[in-house]
Amino acid sequence: MAVLGPHLRCAFLCARIQPDADGLPFALERPIHTLRFPPGKSKDYRPNELSLYTQLENATGSFHFWIELRNEKNELVNPNAPLEWVTFPATDNPAIPFEREFKVDITFPAPGVYFIHLMCGGRSLHNPSSPDDQPFPPLRITLLAPMSEANEDSR
Repeated sequence: MAVLGPHLRCAFLCARIQPDADGLPFALERPIHTLRFPPGKSKDYRPNELSLYTQLENATGSFHFWIELRNEKNELVNPNAPLEWVTFPATDNPAIPFEREFKVDITFPAPGVYFIHLMCGGRSLHNPSSPDDQPFPPLRITLLAPMSEANEDSR
């Protein structure tokens, strides 16, 4: 059987994912699009828990995945992100999505807008591998300044 690279069907960032009785993702808790730096902290914010829920399809074989965080200038923020080895189970229909949770361990350097990319095989799965693919866009997350600084800026 030929090895086929995965396609990203969808991805959602959330606080955590509750599994079902079989250990598969069941409930996404607190979908996230915006975070705020805690009071007294204005750089290097590392949230306690973040999970990336994904549906991957059309894959057979094993692949290394990692998560890249990029800023508004498309600069890589988290070099040397840890690799995660994922083996896709044999199935009669590779188009049936494979649900997978990736734990997100990211430190945001400063307030701003960031983009999360799921990477595999040296490329972002958010970019189409062929002109016929419909990409799922990179996840956009906005990091706001701490409440105390935000209040001072509005004066």
